[in-house]
Amino acid sequence: MTGPRSSPGPAADQAAAVPPECAAGHHLAGARVTTDATGVQHARCRRCGCDLTRLPTLRRWYQSGWLGGS
Repeated sequence: MTGPRSSPGPAADQAAAVPPECAAGHHLAGARVTTDATGVQHARCRRCGCDLTRLPTLRRWYQSGWLGGS
């Protein structure tokens, strides 16, 4: 006989909460955008809350911070 199944934990709940657009890499920058001295723009995604960065030469936001690997 098997015992009761345990919950997969908060990490699984958090992964399930990520919108499909964000999981596919299509983040939506929030209204508050800060620009540092080198012209790099920083914002948070409106959908999932991750950190986003955009370089002056690029027109695309990419994920940064702890989850983005930089």
